[in-house]
Amino acid sequence: MNKIIYLLITSFIAHTSFATKMDVPGTRVTIDVPSGFKSTEKFSGFINYSLQSTITVKDSYEPFSKISKFFSDETISSDGSEIIEKPDISSPTPNFNVKAFKVRTQINNTTFHKYIIIAGTEKSCAVVISKYPEIHEKILSSVLARATYSMEYYYLKKIDYFKNLEFSLENKHDLKAANRTGSSVIFTKGGIFPPQTASEPIIAVMPIKKPNGFSKEKLKDIGEAIIEQDANLTDISILSGKTLKVNGFDTYFIKASAKDKQSNKKIFLFTCTIDTPQNIVAYLASVGDSFKKEYYPKFVAIIKSFKTTQNNNKTVSVVSHNKITGNFGINLGDTLNKSWILKKIEASTPYFIIKVPEPNRLFSEYHVYVTPKTNVIYKFRGQTEIRTKSELKNKFSRSISLIDKSIGKMDIKVPFNTARIKESHRQVFVSVIGTKLNLTYIDEELDNQATNER
Repeated sequence: MNKIIYLLITSFIAHTSFATKMDVPGTRVTIDVPSGFKSTEKFSGFINYSLQSTITVKDSYEPFSKISKFFSDETISSDGSEIIEKPDISSPTPNFNVKAFKVRTQINNTTFHKYIIIAGTEKSCAVVISKYPEIHEKILSSVLARATYSMEYYYLKKIDYFKNLEFSLENKHDLKAANRTGSSVIFTKGGIFPPQTASEPIIAVMPIKKPNGFSKEKLKDIGEAIIEQDANLTDISILSGKTLKVNGFDTYFIKASAKDKQSNKKIFLFTCTIDTPQNIVAYLASVGDSFKKEYYPKFVAIIKSFKTTQNNNKTVSVVSHNKITGNFGINLGDTLNKSWILKKIEASTPYFIIKVPEPNRLFSEYHVYVTPKTNVIYKFRGQTEIRTKSELKNKFSRSISLIDKSIGKMDIKVPFNTARIKESHRQVFVSVIGTKLNLTYIDEELDNQATNER
């Protein structure tokens, strides 16, 4: 059995709109993601900015016995946190361990609640932590309980640290991928994370959006700026730099030296900035200066394995054949026509109420979300009012029929009144929140772009 599933008893969970289970990139975990939470570049998991709430997921090849020590009663209480409850979740298989808590804690003078689940074996362990302000206890407690304990852990699989990224690298020598945070992948000696000292080798690889007016001549400036802006370094000195090709892509290589502020030890730095069709990929490697002769060839070996992934090389083709394109005369990825705008709503994530070219009489109002700088449509929805149970049943069914006929069969979730269909990075879902029924289209890649533009 390579999958472990935890489901919270549904009798005390609010009727809240949920997505279908979503993979957490860089882990072997999937969870139910509540409506309003979106993936983030800052960490592996999901965030709701307006409610100051997060779902963080960590997966590793560390033993359960080691990771669970960080979540013992004594450790949790040592920083002033309080254990509110310990859900009794039994392990469904031998040699598989589970611990769960609900905790109250103080962060910057604000009281937060956390749902925590640790699950795994002596070869792999994953942790899911959902955090929200205590002031939102009534609306988020049961929602995030369900999200946390809906965890599915495919612990016998290998972790794909580069899943959904536009690039990949190979493990070389003793340097192995060890951690994924948002879109950043970390390599360390033996895949042990975090490194214990600043002298140990570490590589961080991440995509960076190209600045306006970018040209390949700016790769040098970007690489030097990355080094100079590292708050952990001092006495930085650029030793050399040159332009080369990596797998056909223009790349600027930099060797530098610096001192680690905390230990005051000299550090060797090797940085590459790679110009790919989608973004710049930054490759930042460091090791104690006394180990540079040993590790510089290893750093070079890993960067030589750089390649862009097949899915991203064919982005245009995938999008053009994707059945999920649009509705109501609106298409995902198009620039918003300003003549459609009726009103701008200044919410935590601003959106426009618009007059659509092809309205459907089922919906009374239409909302569109655009990327802040490039004005590209990444999400839109048709919305209608629900007054009675019979009206809910009727409009929910009619909304699903619209999608079934044009795209395909939707996955319906009861009793949460949601339905969803997904293709590649796009999805359509029907959801009910309060007295509103929404038919929503979203492009996840453009949604991430919107986050980066804010």
